[in-house]
Amino acid sequence: MKDYLIFTPDIDINEDHIEYSDVIRWALDNTGNSDVLVLKLNEVYRLQYQSEALDIINAENSSMLQEGEDDWVFDPDVKDRIILRLEGYLNTLEVPETRNLVYKIQRLFVRSIEKNKPLHILF
Repeated sequence: MKDYLIFTPDIDINEDHIEYSDVIRWALDNTGNSDVLVLKLNEVYRLQYQSEALDIINAENSSMLQEGEDDWVFDPDVKDRIILRLEGYLNTLEVPETRNLVYKIQRLFVRSIEKNKPLHILF
């Protein structure tokens, strides 16, 4: 079964000097890293159909994230807006599984800002 990834690379990964496939390989090789979130299809569907999380990211990043569509977020201002909107959205969530997923995604956006790295979403 396919895994879906949301991650921010380590500080020592210089994306300007390696192929994009190597960045993805790093994530696949480091699924135990706290900055790599591995999702199953049902979790992607939960985000897509039972939450507003992907809608928030899509609106702020001009993305079209959904199962089968990848994207990344580079701009720190966009990340900040997404973090704030996800934080507000978290306060409205009552389903623990959805709340947990959205919280993990928000945390990864924070980590990507701290590391000055893009957040990659591979669906």
